[in-house]
Amino acid sequence: MPASNQKISITISEKAKLEEELDHLVHVEKPQVLEELQLARSQGDLSENADYDAAREHQGRLEARITEIQALLNNATIIDEKATGKGIGIGSLVRFEDLRDGSVCEIQLKGHMSADPLAEIPAISVESPLGRALETHLEGDVVLVEAPEPYEIKVLKIKK
Repeated sequence: MPASNQKISITISEKAKLEEELDHLVHVEKPQVLEELQLARSQGDLSENADYDAAREHQGRLEARITEIQALLNNATIIDEKATGKGIGIGSLVRFEDLRDGSVCEIQLKGHMSADPLAEIPAISVESPLGRALETHLEGDVVLVEAPEPYEIKVLKIKK
């Protein structure tokens, strides 16, 4: 999760998914957890009440996730995947050559929530060093990636 004041980029669809999850947690799961707690309390001695301990643990995880989603939404910069212009942006499929060794890679730029570097075509966050470096560049551009060890890549192909 980003620092409390760090902006993150998410797409309109990622925002909608977060809002839907938050609504479900607050209006469906939270009341259920409160019911579980009430039922567990009614069983008497709380010091050796496994149901009560489980309900409290569930409540803690639920509250943590609600707080996390609220922080993400409060710090989100919403990006319209369709409005990226001519250059590379969220949703772009990018083929590039690593000028260190000539290897060719293909990635897709995604919002913070959809990044999956282990996908068949790695989905890289626009917040990553590679994502930040590629954003707005065009085919043929040589781009400096500011990683722990900076390197250059050449954009070969962009597909929106």
